Amino acid sequence: MAKELTVICSARPEEREDVAMTYRGYNGAISIEGDVLVLTHEGAVAKLAGLPTNVPRRIPLAAISDVAFHAAGMLSNGWLAVGINGQLAPDLRLSTASASREAVMFRRKDQALFESLHRWLLEVIAFNRGQGAPTSTSTPPVSWPVTEVTASGAERSMTSASHQYQTARPSGRPVDPWAVQREYTAVAGESFHGPALAALFKRRGLSLGDGAELPDATAHLAIDPKNPYDPNAVAVWIDEQHVGFLPQFAAAIYSRALTELAEENCHLTVSARVWASLGWQDESVRGSVSIWLPPVAGVQPFNAFPEEPYLVIPAAKGTIQVIGEERHMEWLSRYVADQPRYLVVSLHLVPAEVGPRSTGYEEVEVRLDGRRVGSLSRQMSAEVGQLVSHAREVGKLPVCRAVLRGSPLRAELTLHVAKSSQVTSRWLQSTARH
Repeated sequence: MAKELTVICSARPEEREDVAMTYRGYNGAISIEGDVLVLTHEGAVAKLAGLPTNVPRRIPLAAISDVAFHAAGMLSNGWLAVGINGQLAPDLRLSTASASREAVMFRRKDQALFESLHRWLLEVIAFNRGQGAPTSTSTPPVSWPVTEVTASGAERSMTSASHQYQTARPSGRPVDPWAVQREYTAVAGESFHGPALAALFKRRGLSLGDGAELPDATAHLAIDPKNPYDPNAVAVWIDEQHVGFLPQFAAAIYSRALTELAEENCHLTVSARVWASLGWQDESVRGSVSIWLPPVAGVQPFNAFPEEPYLVIPAAKGTIQVIGEERHMEWLSRYVADQPRYLVVSLHLVPAEVGPRSTGYEEVEVRLDGRRVGSLSRQMSAEVGQLVSHAREVGKLPVCRAVLRGSPLRAELTLHVAKSSQVTSRWLQSTARH
């Protein structure tokens, strides 16, 4: 059984230099023993938190249904938590992680070690989901189906094959996330897609050898509602190659937003990083895929796009502060929430209200669903105004990304929008009137 597990997961502890058989943390340790994960809490920290200490808890790998990873900070510990028997990993905070039976905390110096364990457990979970492995902690599976993938693209079933189905492909128009913020997410199940990973690098003329990287790939996300193991499944595709799935916990969070996109005949594209190499003792392809997901509320803007033809001005690093929002709280209060609201706003050049001794100028007015909600400062209006004029010259309404934070009493509106000096000639040419 241990030999089969080695084939399934490229992160088998005893076969990788960056992974140890035992992952020792701040208040305990996690060990992998064949088909079993052993979680043990140790030391004064665990005892003070009321956890049973030095009592190994043995969990069959087939029963692990979720894993959560929280990175350590400069002055705080991180933690790794598992979900068991179909449950999600517990939603923990620093104040509660030390008392969780499903979590082990770790110091910053041990973070790379636990990141390796996290990636490997994601593969285990993807395998459990894809093969329909039993989830009872009392009886480990007698025969765990595995697939060996070689660089030549051959796949050899080592036990009886499970039900096969056609994984959903991305369809409709690809769209970028509306929110600029991104969250790092490791794709699950890459170890089952060696031929796909090999094809990605071959297309770019790159040899895997000791390892190669695609740091700036584009991933396409496709909802997979007919997946027999998870109705929330989301397939990840790069260059027409299926490279894995969103982890189960992430798929549950993003499925609804991605389904709404699909209903509009669209699918989401996100930035991706791909790494792959050939096995040391054979020609098997081993790799990892990471993507950067937006906050789920920022997959699409909260409000609708304008009905008239519009042009989205590109986002840029940093934000531009809207001024005068406090005079428009009656309207903004309809949009504000406890969490950031990702909005689409339109930009308009209007004469600025200035005193009798001041020189007049055109300011960039910001409108939300047709209502003024503020403007840009004189300097920022000069920086952005030429793009607003360009959009109008090509017959489009200029719009951009905005984020609203605060309360119904006071809110702050910021824009993610490029300045006139930051857009490329290629973008300007692509937007020219035909």
